[in-house]
Amino acid sequence: MDSMMFYIIGAFLGLVAIMLFIVPFKVELGSKDKIFYIVVGTVMACLSISLLTQNGVMFGICFCFAMAIILICFSVSEFYSLVTHNRMVNGRLRQIITVTPTTRFHYQLYFSVSGSKEDYIVDFASSVKWLVIGESYEIYISDKDNRAYLKKGFHIFTSIVAAFLAIGFGSVFFQLVLGRIGLAASSAYDYGVYIGAAPENLAKKDLPEIIVVDAQYYSKDDINELKDNGCIVYTYLNIGSIEAFRDYYTSYEDITLDTYENWEDEKWVDVSQDKWQDFISEKADELLDKGVDGFFVDNCDVYYQYPTEDIFQGLTLILEDLNSKDTYVMVNGGDAFVTEYYNRNNTLDKILDGVNQESVYTYIDWENDSFDINSYSDREFFTNYLELVLDAGKDAYDLEYATDSDIAKDALKYARKHKFKIYVSDSLELN
Repeated sequence: MDSMMFYIIGAFLGLVAIMLFIVPFKVELGSKDKIFYIVVGTVMACLSISLLTQNGVMFGICFCFAMAIILICFSVSEFYSLVTHNRMVNGRLRQIITVTPTTRFHYQLYFSVSGSKEDYIVDFASSVKWLVIGESYEIYISDKDNRAYLKKGFHIFTSIVAAFLAIGFGSVFFQLVLGRIGLAASSAYDYGVYIGAAPENLAKKDLPEIIVVDAQYYSKDDINELKDNGCIVYTYLNIGSIEAFRDYYTSYEDITLDTYENWEDEKWVDVSQDKWQDFISEKADELLDKGVDGFFVDNCDVYYQYPTEDIFQGLTLILEDLNSKDTYVMVNGGDAFVTEYYNRNNTLDKILDGVNQESVYTYIDWENDSFDINSYSDREFFTNYLELVLDAGKDAYDLEYATDSDIAKDALKYARKHKFKIYVSDSLELN
């Protein structure tokens, strides 16, 4: 419904713009009135394009481009006319016509010149109280037409101003275009998740300000280099499951639970065990020593798989410990646990600073190894979850997966609409 309203209003403004472009060429108007109609029509056209594409940046791009073209054409035309109308003669003022009777700011002055059968016309946008019909005045004319100038200084000034404005609009246009091109790059997103990327691979990317890496495989120098380049660096920290490739896997294999669905080399962990809680705290300190700015905490969904009080309390203790380390804590997923914790405590202050939810708008088709649009019910469920997080005063992050550019754009619009920070990855490897 919202999109349809955008299209209806956009189409209406487009029709208004067309009419404003047609009027100056169908009705006899002065040059300045024509410019006024064209400028207003340009604004309407830009608004139309912005609404039809549902992209506010497009308004700025189109408007700045159109204004730059109009102003540069006006400036060049005026300069050329001033240069060619270089013959000064005495003309007798024969008639003053008000072009815009309601506002009385635009006039046409008709001068007769000795030896010429037709009058020379001056477009005049100023007071005419000092002009007297029948008196002679110096005017500047050309042999090519019957246009004339009464005072060249004002026209030179307006031409220079128009040129500078054209440069200004042009500069903004190029900045907006470059920013729009960057929308396809990761730097256009609010954050980026690269837990599958090696340090040397990140050097090739145009990174957003906030990034998530797996700092276990990064050195302190690697982290510092990222931070020196302006990045806020969070590290992946898996507290609810354990992967077979981790060098500490065998030390905690005895407290693992079932195999993680769709990830055969990963198992859920009994987070209520003291030795696991101690290990996570020590691992967190080790990662903080490398200089990371916070944690991207994964697999609190262990509580969804095993909804017992022991698991709940285990997760609570781990997250409270991480939060006490005076760093940023972002929980990935974990809707069952986070919602239960909020319902019990009416706050999230002691356990997290933000929540990242995967696949709010998009859907992972595990069987076909592809991405698509999520069902309405799932999308609403995860949207409500992130909105609960926002209502609790925390940050909401939306990690989507898409290889189709249209789906990626729609996911971006959806996140922007709901005030979620957004990142769209084209790979589950997050590399």
